[in-house]
Formats: sequence, C-alpha cells, structure tokens
Amino acid sequence: MADENPSSKSNILWGLFAAGMGAFIVAGTSGLLGIDMHPTKGTPQWVGILAGAVFVAGGLAVMLQSLPVARPRPDGSLSPDAPLWVRGLSLSLALVIAGSFTVMGYWVAFGPGERHFSGGVPFLPEYANQAFGRVAFGFGTLLSAAIFIAFLVGGVRQLLRPDKS
Repeated sequence: MADENPSSKSNILWGLFAAGMGAFIVAGTSGLLGIDMHPTKGTPQWVGILAGAVFVAGGLAVMLQSLPVARPRPDGSLSPDAPLWVRGLSLSLALVIAGSFTVMGYWVAFGPGERHFSGGVPFLPEYANQAFGRVAFGFGTLLSAAIFIAFLVGGVRQLLRPDKS
C-alpha cells in the first residue's frame, strides 16, 4: 500500500467545508439562493462573489494538495515531479486567491463612495480615519499585487521548466 498522509482525509474534509462555504457565499451574493446576501450597503455584488471565490479556491487547493497524485512534500509544497495538470491547477488556484485579494483591496482603497472602518485612530475625525483606512488598504493592495505577480512569474517558470524525469 502506498504511503498515505494520515491527515489527508481530514484535509479533504476541511477543503470541502471551505469550498462549500465559498460556494454558498457566491450563490447567495449572486442571488441564486433567492436571499439578499450583500455584505454592506453600497458594496458591489462582485465583491461578495470574489470573497466567496477565495474560499472555493482555497478549499480546492487544500483538497488538491492532499491527493496522492500531487506528491506533496513534508512542508506542504508540491513535488517538482507532480503531474503538470496538478501544478497548473495549483498555480491557477493561487492566482485566483491572490488576484481576488488584490482586486477587493483595490476597490476598498480606490473605489468610489464612502468607506466605513471600525477602530481607527482615537480623537481623529471620521474623514481622517477613512483616509487612514484607504491608505492601509492601498498598501495591502500593493502587497497583494506583488504576491500575485510573484506567483504568476514563478509558477509559469516552473510549469515551463522541462521535466527532470
């Protein structure tokens, strides 16, 4: 019998749970469930759909990584000799997650309309805390975009590298 990671079955269950939660958010936000699941007033529908997509992609990534065909390493990364389709799908899921974070952060930082942030700097007026929150999300967006680009460039390089087998 092949070496099987004892936690792979629980990882698949947790991946299904996360993907199911994300599918529920996508379906609810897009109106497929017949209920209004907009997160806050003024938030576009696509923001909720992307938020759900992050959970779907994350759950699928956990499940994919838990499959024996992925040949995961002890640190959780995929083996370089994993099949091309596994490495490509893993890269695609990582790009969906990083790209979704980038686009949602961009909307919060630079999108039209007011934003309401809880917390903030005490004794500052609301407009100053709103600007502070947008700046913080702007830096987060830049970081997410850098991560997306790093995943894209590094992942494509790995996919195009000739097999060593």
